Amino acid sequence: MVLVSGCVGKTVLPPAPPAETTAGSDATPQVFEPARPPEPAQPGQPPPEEIQPGQNQPQQAEPEPPPLEDEETSAPPVDSLPALQPRLGPAASLYHQGEQYLQEGKLSQAEMFLERALRIEPRNPYYWHSMAKIRLRQGKKREAIQCCLKSNSLASGSGSLIRRNKALINRAQAGDTADSGF
Repeated sequence: MVLVSGCVGKTVLPPAPPAETTAGSDATPQVFEPARPPEPAQPGQPPPEEIQPGQNQPQQAEPEPPPLEDEETSAPPVDSLPALQPRLGPAASLYHQGEQYLQEGKLSQAEMFLERALRIEPRNPYYWHSMAKIRLRQGKKREAIQCCLKSNSLASGSGSLIRRNKALINRAQAGDTADSGF
């Protein structure tokens, strides 16, 4: 006699020996399903009561679906966002810190943060544009122009960024290192 197990949730036992055995008779195995443990209570619901044999099971109301978000509070569609805007993450955090230092006139700190952001995300044209602004304010006109050209090569489809890069290149070639206008 062999006990067969391993079926998920079921145990198959060999057939019980018949009172009379006949040659060639095939007995079907009996299948027993184990008792299921009670389901855990939903958050905010009282624990399920023990049901005695012969009692009807109480009906549970189905949970209501969450309310739909208002259009005003939901996020804008993905296709309406600029494709090349700095993404959130470590590089974007460094970029924003660098921009803050640039606005405060702390060029060495701004340079340090932008260089780190560019090491993480070297193909972001916005980071290169910010580095160009830093280089121009430091008086490094050739490097500023190179950063703008690099930004333009990565900024496919971003006309506003390309225009800002061209304006910065024109200012570098004219010898203007002030920060107004970009």
